[in-house]
Amino acid sequence: MSRKATLASRTDDERVRGFSRRHRTRPRTGILVLHGFTATPLSVAAWAEEFHAAGFDVEVPLLPGHGTTVADCDRSTWADWLDTAQEALHRLDHDVVVVAGISLGGALALRLAQLHPDRVGGLVLANPAVGLERWKETAIAVSFHRSS
Repeated sequence: MSRKATLASRTDDERVRGFSRRHRTRPRTGILVLHGFTATPLSVAAWAEEFHAAGFDVEVPLLPGHGTTVADCDRSTWADWLDTAQEALHRLDHDVVVVAGISLGGALALRLAQLHPDRVGGLVLANPAVGLERWKETAIAVSFHRSS
């Protein structure tokens, strides 16, 4: 039985494994860009490249378990993803750090802002994966049912 190739092994684009873009002269602001669940840094590369072209340094890590196999992703945890995001945040030694993320990356960005308010100066979020407390989910469902 042949093994399916992973995304990381099917492309020559180095950005799939995570990447950084730095300017010769360090700008005041750095931007951490975080990809979504089951994705890779390649999915947010356009954001990162645009931020860099606009004069910012960028850091785009590959979250553990992503870009390889479903089994690898299944073995990784929120704690693993948060640790990787925090390590990347600390690599951006700038006066101001903005964290941008999509989906899971957006949820991680929110958590980084909560944990490191002294380091995170701003957020750029697209569809952050956030949850409601159980009672709120029930209230919304009941309200929707009654109005239909």
